Amino acid sequence: MYEKRYLDIRKFKLYPRNNEVKLINKEFKFYQRYFLALEKYVSSNIDGRKITKKTIVDLCNEFSNKVKKLNFDYTKYFANDHFLFAKENLLKKLFFRKKENIKKYIPIKRTIKLSGYGCFIMNDYFYLKNVPKIKIRPKLEMYGDFTFITITKIHKDFFLTIVKSVKAIDFPKTGVACGIDIGFKEYATIYDSNDDVTKIDFKNDKLDTLVSKANFYKKVLVNIENKNINYKKSKNYIKILSKLEKVYRKISNIQANFYSRITNLIVKKYDLITIESINLESLYKVRTSKINLQRRSFGKFFKVLEDKCKKYNKKLIKADQLFMSSQICSSCGVVHHEMKDYTLRRFKCECGYEADRDENAAKNLMYYGIRFVRYKNVSLENGKNEGEMYELQNKIKK
Repeated sequence: MYEKRYLDIRKFKLYPRNNEVKLINKEFKFYQRYFLALEKYVSSNIDGRKITKKTIVDLCNEFSNKVKKLNFDYTKYFANDHFLFAKENLLKKLFFRKKENIKKYIPIKRTIKLSGYGCFIMNDYFYLKNVPKIKIRPKLEMYGDFTFITITKIHKDFFLTIVKSVKAIDFPKTGVACGIDIGFKEYATIYDSNDDVTKIDFKNDKLDTLVSKANFYKKVLVNIENKNINYKKSKNYIKILSKLEKVYRKISNIQANFYSRITNLIVKKYDLITIESINLESLYKVRTSKINLQRRSFGKFFKVLEDKCKKYNKKLIKADQLFMSSQICSSCGVVHHEMKDYTLRRFKCECGYEADRDENAAKNLMYYGIRFVRYKNVSLENGKNEGEMYELQNKIKK
C-alpha cells in the first residue's frame, strides 16, 4: 500500500564565527563563479536555435561534462549540488514570468543548495562537511536523511532551511466538511456541515506598525533612486535595504505564527476542506487592495493550509476559478450577477433566503467540495460513498 508522506520544512538562523564565515563565503563565491560561467556558456552556444527547456538542459549537461574532465578537486568544498542548483536557477531565470505592476525591493540575497547526506543537528549545533560546528537557533535535534538543505545569506545574516520527507500523521476522522471564503472585511468565513459559522479576523497592531515602517523605507529608497544614478552601489541604499528586509522578516514571522495556529485548528476539526481559487495577480493590479494584500497574504495562508492537510492526511479541494461562490444562492441555486459589486455585503434572493455575503459563499464552497467527492466516487471502508456521509449531516437541495 502507498504510504502518504509530506515535506517537513524547518528554518533556523545560523551564528557562525569568523573562520566559519570565511568558509561559507568561499562556497558562495565558488557557486556564483560557476553559475556565471554556465550562463555565459549557454548564451554563447545557442547559435540562433529556439530557446526551449530541452536545449538549455542539454547545454548545461555539456558544460558539466567539460568541468568534470578538468579533474577539479571537489573535496575543498562542502556543497556537492552546485551544478544541479545552477541549472535550476538558470531555467528559472530564462522562463520565469514576472508579475506586472509590482515593484519589489529584493535584498542582497544568495543561496546554495546541498544534499542532506552527512549533515545533522545535535546539541544546538549544525554539523557540516569541512566546516566546524555552527551554532543555530531555535534549539532542536534532527537526524536521518534530509531531502535537501539550503543555506541563505541575506546581507550579513545566515539562515538554514532543512527539508525532510516524513510519514503523514493519521489524525482521527471527524466526518465534518467545510467551505472557507476569504475576504477583506473578515479574514476568513468558515461554514461547516453542522450549520456552524466561524469568522476569523486577523488584527495585529504590531503588524500595522511594521507595514507602515516598510512603506516609509520604500519611499526613502525611491528618493535615493531618483537622486543617484548609481544607487545600487550606494552605502545608504544598501543600509536602508537591509532595514527593509528585517521589517519584512518580522512581518512574515507574525503571519506564519497566525497561519500555523489557525490551520492547525481547521485541519484537526474538518475532514473535507474546500477553498476558492483566486487570481492574486489581478487583485494586485487594483490599487485599493494592495495594502490589504500586504497585511493579509492569502497565498501564504493557502500554502500553509495545503501543507497541513498533507501532514494530517485530510482532503483539500480547490474550487474552479470560474465558480461564482458569492453570486449563487445556496438555497435555490439562482445566480445573482449584481453581487459582483463588493460593496453589497448582504445576499438577498427571491426565494426568501437572506444571509451575509461571505457566509453564503462559504456555504456554496462546502457544497462544491461535497459534490466533487461524490462524483469522484471515493468509497470508504464501510462501502458508503464519502460524499454521502457528509450529505447525511446536511441535506443538499438538488
